[in-house]
Amino acid sequence: GIDALPSVLIYAGSDGELLNMVCPPSKMPILRAQLEDIVKDRFDEEGNLILFEDRPFRESSLEMEEKIGTINSDDMSFLRNNVPYLKELTEMEFMDLMEKATLQTYAAGSVIIRQGMPGRSFYVIKDGEAEVIVKTGAEDPLATSNDYLGQKINTLTSKDYFGERALMTGEDLAASVRATCKTTCFSFHSENFPERSFLGMGRRTKRASLEAADEKYGVDVCDLYWSEVETQIISANMLNQAQGSPNIIQRP
Repeated sequence: GIDALPSVLIYAGSDGELLNMVCPPSKMPILRAQLEDIVKDRFDEEGNLILFEDRPFRESSLEMEEKIGTINSDDMSFLRNNVPYLKELTEMEFMDLMEKATLQTYAAGSVIIRQGMPGRSFYVIKDGEAEVIVKTGAEDPLATSNDYLGQKINTLTSKDYFGERALMTGEDLAASVRATCKTTCFSFHSENFPERSFLGMGRRTKRASLEAADEKYGVDVCDLYWSEVETQIISANMLNQAQGSPNIIQRP
């Protein structure tokens, strides 16, 4: 048989994936050059890690995080009555969540969440604008910058929300979200949602909510459909075999 070619994956903390390439022996010089670029980008001449604030060409980070404290009545009313995952909470659950929530402010260019990383929080934009960006998996790692996030598929503005899909499914983030201007978000950590909530640690995903999230982040829901179909086919075939039927159902 044909041996699988080795792949090289390099991650760097919250920056996520830095390099992903298939690396047969003929590609070793290219891999060496890529590694040299990563080292030069992240370490100074003395081998010290370059701190974030010394690197203006990298994405900006969280500028400020603070407890919400006093919130104006319009924002409170919107969060309580217009955000689906907060609207479902009881009054006591909602007020408890608000006490633990924070306001996070990001500079233009900040990557608020990054595709492929674990999802930990749910965000509602208070002020500003952000773009939803997705890597398709078809990018050529040899021709793509390490800072490339993918293609823009959506724009989020004030009162839009994001981060819900990863909390509903337990999967890694399906997209990156980057601030296009100074942006302030209400941030709700998953651990602070009640377990019965869609976004809580004991969540049970409903298909309609997941499909809405998939459309936002460019995720193909066909895989979910075929998974259900195949489960039904397997069950039907097992029943046929138990009854002595020669009929075998195939996936259409």
